[in-house]
Amino acid sequence: MRRKQSRFGAREETVDIETAVKMLIARLLETGELKANEANAISREKLNTLIRRLSPRDTAPAPVEEKVSSRAPRITRFKLVTHPGAGTPPEVLTPNRLAGHLAPYLNAIINIQNAIDELRGLPLQKIGILSIQGPEPLQISSHGAAEAVQLVREIVIPWRRKNYHRIRRVSTGQLRGEIERKTIDRGKIELASRIIRRANPNLSEQEKFASLANFLPALNVLIFSDFELE
Repeated sequence: MRRKQSRFGAREETVDIETAVKMLIARLLETGELKANEANAISREKLNTLIRRLSPRDTAPAPVEEKVSSRAPRITRFKLVTHPGAGTPPEVLTPNRLAGHLAPYLNAIINIQNAIDELRGLPLQKIGILSIQGPEPLQISSHGAAEAVQLVREIVIPWRRKNYHRIRRVSTGQLRGEIERKTIDRGKIELASRIIRRANPNLSEQEKFASLANFLPALNVLIFSDFELE
């Protein structure tokens, strides 16, 4: 067995062809691909069968299951509804409602995705809204933001529903004491922390703390909006 210099500068071990063939035969005997009486002589048909099994089409790696990833923007579809507790029936999507309510909600989702990408050191995506179809539930199609939509749905929405009446009292000034406002503020920090842990669990505690500010403004919009991701 000899060592060979690789193009990366490391030393690679090499073996002569005769030794390589013996090693291959030993492995085939060990796995049962060859019988003991075939070690010294093998039929051409059996040899061709073994060659076919070693061909690239048979040894190519299995396709990797697609995962939600910030690296590959794709079409994301989701629905938005007016929360039943908002006290008003679903409204027609007028220009004022589009600009004053829907656009801030969509921007918040995009900002969450941008903050996630920044955590991972990825270039920011150019996220676009492809279509909005109504009446409610509004059906939204976007290019990108798939992970933000997923994390908002899994982390933010359940917390928002659980605390919705407290959120409404804070937004309308009908507080039952300053403790309610502090509860909401602590909740936003906890939501941001959970998203950060999901997006990049390898960050140090100091890095996680420094990243909170990138999520809090968007979370504030998502929490207090009349719209809700369905």
